[in-house]
Parts: sequence; C-alpha cells; structure tokens
Amino acid sequence: MPTSPESIGFTGKGGSLSISTDGTTFTPIDQITKLSSSGQKAAFADITNLNSPDAFIERIPTTLDPGTVSFTVVSNPTDAGQLMLLAAFQAQTKLTVKLQYPKVGAQTTSGLLKTFSAYVSSAPMPSLEISGASTFDAEMTITGPVVDTAGS
Repeated sequence: MPTSPESIGFTGKGGSLSISTDGTTFTPIDQITKLSSSGQKAAFADITNLNSPDAFIERIPTTLDPGTVSFTVVSNPTDAGQLMLLAAFQAQTKLTVKLQYPKVGAQTTSGLLKTFSAYVSSAPMPSLEISGASTFDAEMTITGPVVDTAGS
C-alpha cells in the first residue's frame, strides 16, 4: 500500500519583519505577535459591448494591487523598529521591507524571504490595559512588486 507524503506546515516562530529607509540597513520590528496580508489582487476593466456573446460580461486584466501587510505588536517604546515605523508614517517615507519566513521542512539555512516597498498606512498607537500587555496594530500598504527569494 502506498504511503502518503508527510504533511508540512509551520508557525511564525523564527520569522521577522525588518524595515529600511535606504534599502541597505534593515531594522527589525521586535515583538510582533501576529502578521497577515490582504493578498495580492488583480483589477479588471469591463469591455462588454454590443457584440459580446450571450450577454456575458467580458473583462481584461489591467493592474495588479500588491495589497497590505497588517500586524500586531507588543509595544516597546524603546524598540528601534517600532520607533522607525512611527517616524516613517509621520514623514510618509517609502520603506524597503523584508518579511523573513522561518525555515520549513528540509530548509537548513533560511526560509522564504519576501522583499517589497511599502508605506506605513496605519500608525502605531499603543493600547493601555490593566490586565494585559500594551499592544498596537499597524498596517503597511505595498507599492510595486513583491519579490520572493526561495529558502534553502
């Protein structure tokens, strides 16, 4: 009887998000607890016309929207990455971003790396709680392509 391949999954442990204003020196944003993406989307133009078959709408692709990256962070007012995030929002600075995934399966050196440019579109504003850690949510709007570098 054939055996099924082993399932492979991963958690975010060991991943990181780093930002740079010059594309050379990267500063990690520490204490991220959750990171998610809106996903990339394609836009389409409606080209339906009197000759369109059977009254079906016809479309052609136009532009690609690279989406957003949202994340929740345990606030640390002295963390260089968190301070840089707020400064980039206030100055509307385009950042170069590296999203490093953890090693998965047979990878021994590094996991998948996604590199892109983005603007901080939602500024960090820490919460205040009596019975929990102070956190904030932030969002970056990606501009241009997302480049994937395979892990090894």
